[in-house]
Amino acid sequence: MCLESLREAAQNGDANSQFTYGYRYFKGMDVEQNQEYGLSWIMKAASQNHACAQAWLSMCYRHGTGVDKDEQKSFYWLEKAAINEHAISQFSLGNVYYYGDESHEPNYEKAVEWYAKASQQDDEGAQVQLAICYALGKGVITNDSRAMRLFSKAAQKGNAKAQFWLGLYYFNAWAVQQDYQQAAYWFNQSAKQDYPDAQYELGKCYKLGNGVEKNDDISFEWFMKAAQNGLSKAQVEVGDYYLFSNPFSESNHYNPTEAVKWYRAAVENDNNPDAQNGLGQCYEEGLGVSPSYEKASQWYLKSALQGSLYGKLNLVSLYKESCDVLADYSDELFEEAKVWCENQNLQPKEEPNTAFESHTAAILPLSAEKPIEKDNELKGFLNQLSELVGLDEVKNEVNSIINLLKLQQIRKEYNLPKVPMSLHLVFSGNPGTGKTTVARLLAKIYHKLGVLSQGQLIEVDRSGLVGGYVGQTAIKTQAVIQSALGGILFIDEAYTLVRGNTSNDFGQEAIDTILKSMEDYRDDLVIIVAGYPDLMEKFINSNPGLKSRFNKYIQFDDYTPHELLCIFKTLCSHAHLTASDEVNDSALAYFQKIYETRDEKFANARGVRNYFEKAVANQANRVATYTNISENDISTLILQDVENITLN
Repeated sequence: MCLESLREAAQNGDANSQFTYGYRYFKGMDVEQNQEYGLSWIMKAASQNHACAQAWLSMCYRHGTGVDKDEQKSFYWLEKAAINEHAISQFSLGNVYYYGDESHEPNYEKAVEWYAKASQQDDEGAQVQLAICYALGKGVITNDSRAMRLFSKAAQKGNAKAQFWLGLYYFNAWAVQQDYQQAAYWFNQSAKQDYPDAQYELGKCYKLGNGVEKNDDISFEWFMKAAQNGLSKAQVEVGDYYLFSNPFSESNHYNPTEAVKWYRAAVENDNNPDAQNGLGQCYEEGLGVSPSYEKASQWYLKSALQGSLYGKLNLVSLYKESCDVLADYSDELFEEAKVWCENQNLQPKEEPNTAFESHTAAILPLSAEKPIEKDNELKGFLNQLSELVGLDEVKNEVNSIINLLKLQQIRKEYNLPKVPMSLHLVFSGNPGTGKTTVARLLAKIYHKLGVLSQGQLIEVDRSGLVGGYVGQTAIKTQAVIQSALGGILFIDEAYTLVRGNTSNDFGQEAIDTILKSMEDYRDDLVIIVAGYPDLMEKFINSNPGLKSRFNKYIQFDDYTPHELLCIFKTLCSHAHLTASDEVNDSALAYFQKIYETRDEKFANARGVRNYFEKAVANQANRVATYTNISENDISTLILQDVENITLN
């Protein structure tokens, strides 16, 4: 509809036209932008119970977009939109009542009411939250059968949280017959989406052989993924693997120094009592650290005071080495050990902070060890970056950014002003060149440098940002941005947001919302846009706001044939497969051929993975014909497995 026809319909009282007309002026779509005028029409539509207009006003008042920020008015219009069956608003209103905010105490009954309404409109997030309410008995009587039905519905759609909960239901036999295989399956589906709790539970399945074949190596890998995602109980498991692995076994992870690192990470994370106990054991035995009964007692006491039985037993054992702790333990004996520990003249090697200069200085403040731990984790992430195959120019660019950030920290120590710098980036390169991998590491590195508060990576493309009608895109984009606060928002194929100047394409609305958020949350949000080099350059140049905010480009070149071969060897190593020289020569020849004839479909590392998977399939078909299969047969790739591989 042309602007004149739209205005005439709006003046005649058509609410949908009023909203669309006002929205176009508010955003400056094919007209000179005038937010005040645009809002006046959106307000007219909202006053006629136009749900999208009401949802839009709520968002404007919540973020202070075009109006003064006003939480009460934001809630008023959110509630109006929810009453008028706007599903996203119903879910958002449910969250307000579930979690509470500055003006509202948690009210689980009302949360359930609104989650149920949004769920009836097939809102996936609401279905999961409603299921959690039924599972935990929050606002409703506990109903595991109802919860499981809702979890199943959302899990089938690919919702990671729902898949994790569904795994728990099968594992614990809640409202269903216990089925470890189903539990492991759903944990795996969720874990593959980088959901930390599912990664931890899957690690437990492989550790104990529940629903899968017991495998310490795979168990360790999943615990490590969850630990790297910041889950403290997984960090303890990783520490235990490093400390208690048999140094002479095939699955040897024994490394006390690494154990100490991960125990400290869990302590820093949430004062995990099992991690504190683990540190006590390390100091008592001198594993990964210099032996110190003083520090051992300090960590055991910290653990014990949080209710850890092992912390109590170990503290008593250290206090009275001659007693049989399991036989002689009593609460009275623990109280003796506690008083002994607190009143010993146990001083840390360095002078204690004056705030702790008393007999309780024996308890080493956690803050004294935090900088060391953060530095160790930062080094770990930097090592992961340096160990990536190829990408030399990328590594140089990233290290340059990191050095600038470190310099900012030093300037702050000298009370010098902060040098303005943008951390938003353009990653240009073909698929499979490591853009997402580097972005994920950057999020964690920025977090450890104190630039970002959380360090998560949120991946999204056009479909996750752009809605199908006026006003939906901004709300949808804002929800994604909220989930990315404290971390990095990674927008793949960002150029697809610009598809022309047609008024019915809402990609520009997503761009406008992103640009405003870059300003509103500039201290705790980094945005990386990624895609093909030529298209990304056109995308950035299409909008002055983009060009001014994205001024740092990092080019991801195609992998060379030898780098592709290195990736192939890495995949073989991780799978405990040995490739003969003939296999490697054949693979290199293949990679040289596809490299020399590459086009826009060249898949880089993804192509290597496809090649590797085809080789493994060929090996399986070959070995299946053997009468007697040896370990060497299943752990070796031969020329026959790779020489005839062709990939589309």
